[in-house]
Amino acid sequence: MRQKPQNTKDQPRRLEIVGVGNPVVDLISPIEEGFLKRLGVKEGGMGLITPEEAGRIWAGIKGWKISAGGSVANTMAALGMLGVGSGFVGSIGRDRFGRFFQKEMASCGVECLLIEERLPTARSFVLISRDGERTMLTSLGAAKVLRCTHLPSIISFIKNACIVYIEGYLMDGDDGEPVVKGVAEAAASGGVKVVIGLSDARCVERHKTFLKELVSSINGGVILANEEEAAAFFGSHGISATIARCAEQSDWTWVVTRGERGSIIVQGGRALKIKANKAEEVVNTTGAGDMYAAGILYGFATGRDPYTSGEMGSFLASAVLTRHSARVDADTITEFRNRFNEFF
Repeated sequence: MRQKPQNTKDQPRRLEIVGVGNPVVDLISPIEEGFLKRLGVKEGGMGLITPEEAGRIWAGIKGWKISAGGSVANTMAALGMLGVGSGFVGSIGRDRFGRFFQKEMASCGVECLLIEERLPTARSFVLISRDGERTMLTSLGAAKVLRCTHLPSIISFIKNACIVYIEGYLMDGDDGEPVVKGVAEAAASGGVKVVIGLSDARCVERHKTFLKELVSSINGGVILANEEEAAAFFGSHGISATIARCAEQSDWTWVVTRGERGSIIVQGGRALKIKANKAEEVVNTTGAGDMYAAGILYGFATGRDPYTSGEMGSFLASAVLTRHSARVDADTITEFRNRFNEFF
């Protein structure tokens, strides 16, 4: 096992926001009729596969479209493009996909601590049938083995940041809960704001007891969740009940996204409603939540009020809806700067 920080600039800069999450390489391809049947996979489904199964899928299709992914990694890439001192921590394989991920993050201005393991880099296959139906199969590989033994290096990397953003999916790793706890508690004790993304309602259900204990043990922070994830955390029914439960946790800021219905920021017992930006033509919802996170974290890091921060999130989320990608492009960054009077 080797640990390699990759610097993206000649001169070091302060890392204002560091994300800790699963580094994933997305592989997208149309498929011929019968391909999924041969795999024994239902069309339109989502599931986890082994590294061996991933190898067979990779070998069975030519002409893949390849991009760096992973929820928190997508967020950090956008923040890097916005000019924020951004860092990312995760575990990759010693393979072409790990090297590709490193290069893509560096191109966005993100400094990485990528821990190399013997398992393959995580890959997510998006298989598109002739009717446009998407089937997603993910092999977590090396992403699952961010371990407690890595905590000293991770804590050293994040200690001077303003914010650490932790991906909920990390809890599913081999040492998942202890790693998340170690990072969050070290950050909080060092004066670094803790932001936790809940990732998925099923993930919340799997780790609900741990999450509640973690939130109780830390004196405040931010939780990013969609409506279903927040409801899973509280066991609530209906958005009004969920927001009321969020308001009870006065030490924590809750950011609850609701798709085209906008978002709600609950801070100090008060709820602020943020309207969604209307996208001209929605072609892809993948990445909207990641880009919302980038916008609101940008606002928090630059001292903006919660409402403006939420508007920044809504802007970036709507921008990615019009792209066949989970990330924004340079034109979107320019539009963001013009809209919010941001110049670097």
